[in-house]
Amino acid sequence: MACVLFLVNAFAQQAQLVSALINGCNANDGDGEYLFVYSGGTTFNASTTTINISYGSSAPATTSITDTFDDNSTSAVSNYVSSLNGLLGSCTNINFSVATSGTSIPAGSHILIVNGTTPDVIDFSTLCNSLTGTLTIYVMISNDVSWTSGGTFANNAGTNRFFTSTINSNTVTVSYINSGWVSNTNGNYLHFDEDLTTNYGNYSGCNPGDTNVLPVTLISFTGQVNAEGQVALFWQTADEQNNSHFTIQRSLDGDSWTEIGMVPGHINSTTIQSYQYMDQSPPQGQVFYRLKQNDLNGDFEYSEIISIMNTGNSAFKVYPNPAQDFLNVQCSDAIERVTLINPQGKAFQLQQTDQMNNQFDLRNMAKGIYKVIVETNSTRLSNTLIIDR
Repeated sequence: MACVLFLVNAFAQQAQLVSALINGCNANDGDGEYLFVYSGGTTFNASTTTINISYGSSAPATTSITDTFDDNSTSAVSNYVSSLNGLLGSCTNINFSVATSGTSIPAGSHILIVNGTTPDVIDFSTLCNSLTGTLTIYVMISNDVSWTSGGTFANNAGTNRFFTSTINSNTVTVSYINSGWVSNTNGNYLHFDEDLTTNYGNYSGCNPGDTNVLPVTLISFTGQVNAEGQVALFWQTADEQNNSHFTIQRSLDGDSWTEIGMVPGHINSTTIQSYQYMDQSPPQGQVFYRLKQNDLNGDFEYSEIISIMNTGNSAFKVYPNPAQDFLNVQCSDAIERVTLINPQGKAFQLQQTDQMNNQFDLRNMAKGIYKVIVETNSTRLSNTLIIDR
């Protein structure tokens, strides 16, 4: 007996290191070094596990520079945040906020991490005046002894240097080399795109002004086939700066893309915005989708790719997605087992709690992004599942 496909695929823009100031402007180079981190699509509590960044001359980098964070017991973080906010002057488009281990970091947030010895108070007023609305940036001070006042990030690297960031269980490695800049100059910085491309730039006087370090933050991108055989696409942003529109692209092989529609953006926004698009005539079989986010000045970025299996008349749905304590699986065939695979490849077989409604227990599962595999007596289906509490 066949039934209607409701296969859902979800994507949350990955959590990662997005920017690094490499060459400080004062006598102690390391005091001016800092990192910007994007939190990804799920809320988490800050810790040395959920925010772990390493640096080194090989990949993956192995020397952690965030093994310990200041707990603000002597008001060090509070005082630093007050100084940052003070340099913004009359601009209210950025609000720096204290964060320590245990602080809840909302989905779609930006985190500034500075060296804990005697960190330079960075003037972010240029960046602030380039934004609209009010954007909260969480500030953490790393007291890791590996991140020294004299400077840890190589300013004149003749060979590649690497950052490996693990943010809320998502691990990526990025790299840079000195030849990416015109010269070895104070204020040299990097920003890393979603596809991990390294971009090189320079801040005159170490005063940041590149809004690319705070891009449109896509916190979810999902799709499902409805009862009419159409593919409904949904996505959300946590922050938008100069966002003109989204172009929806479709592919049958994940390589060659066709533009199938356009949805206007909100230009500038610091609140969660929800979007949707309906693909009225999707092809049968596996179909790939991605978003092209277009700025007013012509710059653009691509989202990651989601895939939808459109079999037309095979019933399969996992919901809710994101899920919290329980997962429901809708399928006309008898379900033999449901398994989750974490980003490290470890498998977890779920226990069924309600056989009539095909409900499975997630209460012992950690927050994160998983591959869910549903096996029946006739097929094996997979999808992406987000667990967020």
